[in-house]
Amino acid sequence: MKNENMNMEGKDLLIAIAEMYYDQNMTQQKIAQKLNMSRSLVSKMLIKARSTGVVEVIIHREPTRPFKDLEDNLQEKLKLKYVKVVDNGNSPADKSNVAIEAGIYLASRLPSCKNVIVSSGRTTRDIANAFQTPTSFPNVTFVPVSGGVGEIQWDIDSNMICGKFAQQCGADYMQIHAPITVDSYEAKKMLMDQRFIKNVMDKAQNAEIALVGIGSKYNRDNFHRFLEQNGAPDDFFGDETHIIGDFCYNFFDKNGDVVDCKWNECLIGLNLDQIRDIPEVICVPNSIDKAKNTYIAAKSGLINTLITDVRVAKAILREYSRDLFNF
Repeated sequence: MKNENMNMEGKDLLIAIAEMYYDQNMTQQKIAQKLNMSRSLVSKMLIKARSTGVVEVIIHREPTRPFKDLEDNLQEKLKLKYVKVVDNGNSPADKSNVAIEAGIYLASRLPSCKNVIVSSGRTTRDIANAFQTPTSFPNVTFVPVSGGVGEIQWDIDSNMICGKFAQQCGADYMQIHAPITVDSYEAKKMLMDQRFIKNVMDKAQNAEIALVGIGSKYNRDNFHRFLEQNGAPDDFFGDETHIIGDFCYNFFDKNGDVVDCKWNECLIGLNLDQIRDIPEVICVPNSIDKAKNTYIAAKSGLINTLITDVRVAKAILREYSRDLFNF
């Protein structure tokens, strides 16, 4: 019986082998037997089929990673561990693709951690509301990163948000039964030494993951109203010219360093250095006005995972370029 490959030469043989392998799902061993040649020769022929253009492999990444180049760019320039960029379109904030994607990513990380700290804010509230997982995580504890922000803003209070996350996935949660700030450093020290707060803060410092939003550009009027709501005096911010924004209610300057002011001194919660020590800090900026502060947070090592909207991602890269070229 004449060998089948005797009638095929060059390109025709490459096409025949490629069709058997890619279209008919035949193994290389089966093809070798059919054509009476060695399996290693079949493998070489398949490699040649790709190198000569007989076979083209196209990876259709659009459905899952349409912004891969943007993600890679951010990851490289900001030295981040993970970046995910999605398109929010015209979705309302509480049902945004960013909130959903952040929830999906968090769920993927829960099997490998015990403690997750969560900041107050609309962003983390929206993520908690969108968070869904078919798996229960009874060994995970959600922990607030700072004290309560008052009854007026109870829906964005980290105590409430931690409870929501725990409810959604069968986890445990803790609460800080203290305000976000007190009148003096002495009062803070006394509170932080109390067992019911110390236990929460110890748990927070040993967290493997932090899920945080980030404050937008510092607005004096907005934050002084916030001071009034939380019973803090106006002089808590001191010289406000150095304040760029806040991260977990720690006010920072253009270099991402904590600003020397009474607010930061009297804050009931983790400070910036303690947050930097957490292995993974997931930041989820959801509006363009947070791009500059997100860039500063990344540059200063406050965050290492970024999940955001495509418009915010591009704005963050613009901030990188401005900083790079000093304009």
